[in-house]
Amino acid sequence: MEHQIYSSAQKGFQDALAYDTHRPSYPAITINKLLSLLPTDTHHPLKVVDLAAGTGKFTELLAADTDEVKAVEPQRQMREVLDKKSLKRVEVLDGTAAEMRGVSLVSFSRGITGVVIHKDYDHRFANTDMLREVHRVLVPNGVLFLLWNEEDYNSQTNHQPTTRWETEMRNIAWTFDDKQRKFRNASWQDVFAEAKDAYQDKDINSAPQALFDLPLQKETTTWTVWLTKQELWDRLSTLSFIASLADSEQKACRLP
Repeated sequence: MEHQIYSSAQKGFQDALAYDTHRPSYPAITINKLLSLLPTDTHHPLKVVDLAAGTGKFTELLAADTDEVKAVEPQRQMREVLDKKSLKRVEVLDGTAAEMRGVSLVSFSRGITGVVIHKDYDHRFANTDMLREVHRVLVPNGVLFLLWNEEDYNSQTNHQPTTRWETEMRNIAWTFDDKQRKFRNASWQDVFAEAKDAYQDKDINSAPQALFDLPLQKETTTWTVWLTKQELWDRLSTLSFIASLADSEQKACRLP
C-alpha cells in the first residue's frame, strides 16, 4: 500500500539512490545519545522503530547497536534502496508515523518497543495523529527521539551560517518556502501544543502532556563535512524542494 505523500516529496525523492549516495550520515555521538536515553531493562533487548527511515542512513547505525529495528518509510523508492542493504535485525515496512501498520507491542519478540525514532520530522508527520500513533507503540518510559541533519545552507533564519556562501545558499533555499512544517521554520513544534488543545476537554486517561514530557529536551552537535562544488550540488539536488524543480529552475539555484 502506497501512503499519501506530498507531491514535492513524492517527486523530489524518486531518485532514492542519489539520496543515499549524497546525503550525509550521522556522527557517532547521535547514536550514543540515543542509547543513553533509552529505558534500561536487562530482561528486554532494545527494540526501535525508525520512522521516516528513508534509505537507512540512521537505520544502519541502529542495526549495529540495538537488537531489533522496524524501519517505517512511506516512499517506495526509498524502501527499495534500504531493503537491498539487507541489514541484520531490520524489518522494512511501508507506513507513516500516523499509520504504522505491522508495528505493535506484540509484533516485537517479547512484546517490547524500546523507543521510536523520528528523523527529518516535517509536514508529512507533524500532526496530532502522529503523536497518538507514536504513543501507541511505545512502552512506558519509551523515548521519542527527533533527529535532524541541519546543514548551514538549509538552516533556520535565526541561525548564522559559518560562511558567506552558505548564507547566500540558505537565502536562496528560503525562496522555495512551501509553508509546510519543517525543521528549518520551527513550526513542527506547534503540533505538541495543538495536541494538548485537542485533548484538554476530552475524558481520556492520558492527556497529551502525559503522552510526552514537555518541554522538549534539545541538544545540538556541530560537525563538519568537506565537499567539492560538484559534491555540494549533488547533495543539494537531493533536497525535495530543489529536486522537484524544472531543470531551468534548478540551474538558477547553482552558485558560480
